[in-house]
Amino acid sequence: MSWEPEGETHWNIDLRCGDCGHCWGRVIPNERAARFDMELDRDQAALRDELRQLDLERMAEEIEVFSTALARDLVGPDDFAC
Repeated sequence: MSWEPEGETHWNIDLRCGDCGHCWGRVIPNERAARFDMELDRDQAALRDELRQLDLERMAEEIEVFSTALARDLVGPDDFAC
């Protein structure tokens, strides 16, 4: 996606579908561009929150596996040697 001013009252926006790759462009008024920008920020925040949650879950699983390996004496100092 890219956008640039089109005069003082409009924006020229080029978009690409993340699923199919289809590209298209639009010229929209400032008010609509501002709403689009707010929606984009909100959607990005939702994606960041979901990614953070998935990352925490992944790390918790890794900690559980590592803790189990330590408890069963399956990990030693030489596992960390260069």
